[in-house]
Amino acid sequence: VVAVGAGVALSVITFVVQMSRSPIRRVRTGSTVRSAKQRDQRSSEVLEREGDRIALLELEGTIFFGSCDALATRVEELAAEGAEFVVLDFKRVRSVDATGFKVLGQTYQRLKARGTTLAFAAVHPGRVHSEIAEDLVLNGIPEARLFESVDAALEYFEDGLLFKLGADIAQAEGWTLERFGASWDLSAGEIAVLERFLHRRAFEPGAFVFREGDPGRSMYLLCRGEADVSIPIPGSTRRRRLASFTPGTVFGEMALIDGLPRAAGVHATLPLEVYELTHEDFTRLSREHPELAVKVQAAIGRILGGRLRNANALIAELDS
Repeated sequence: VVAVGAGVALSVITFVVQMSRSPIRRVRTGSTVRSAKQRDQRSSEVLEREGDRIALLELEGTIFFGSCDALATRVEELAAEGAEFVVLDFKRVRSVDATGFKVLGQTYQRLKARGTTLAFAAVHPGRVHSEIAEDLVLNGIPEARLFESVDAALEYFEDGLLFKLGADIAQAEGWTLERFGASWDLSAGEIAVLERFLHRRAFEPGAFVFREGDPGRSMYLLCRGEADVSIPIPGSTRRRRLASFTPGTVFGEMALIDGLPRAAGVHATLPLEVYELTHEDFTRLSREHPELAVKVQAAIGRILGGRLRNANALIAELDS
């Protein structure tokens, strides 16, 4: 009897200790973690500079009466420190009890009253963590604040932050060849020359610019609209999005360099307008205007270098 009693007591103590641990695994900001949406240089710089206005809390374990108050306190501290958008990542959350749902609903309302938006990632009715999503909605959290993934939530709030700061005007107006040329340090005369080697193309939403495995050695300068990079999900008709492109970005540059088949597909998600630079035209440009071709190659190098730095930063963040 004594042994059984001791075992029960030890189990209760162990349970209380484990369940009382903070459910917060890690806190990051929009300055160090970004969505897969590729943006022009100015927008990227704004997000890097102002990214602390977006906070991401990775959660794990169980959110219950013994830990939810600590979570609510931390969320409100971040809001007091300047976070205007707070995302709770539920990917590793196993369950939430009734008290946890109630505290989350109350926290949402308190942050809303002070102008801070609270959202929940990896939780959505009928898609992921459905039961948790339904109880969140029952506790006063709008379905519009529930996202299937952290990437979707970050993209939404990055767009919101850029809009708030007035940094999305170029996205709405689109990019001209002159803007691309200016960012590549080209003179007005060089831009006029480059235009003769480019082809203007348009795609309707859903249309593919190219598919994975396609041959082709063209690079594209995105002027208007948006496009998704995706690969097919094995055994399914669905596709997995890897990234998105917005006006002011360039894609397909690797094929221009190495000539290998396309590694992923790119399709328009909005009416899309691009400038296409084929390998044949780039070869002709190199032959007729070698100095201009070198500048274009340097611009491609900076693009690839920037993407490599972002990948390295992401890997370092994941390892930390």
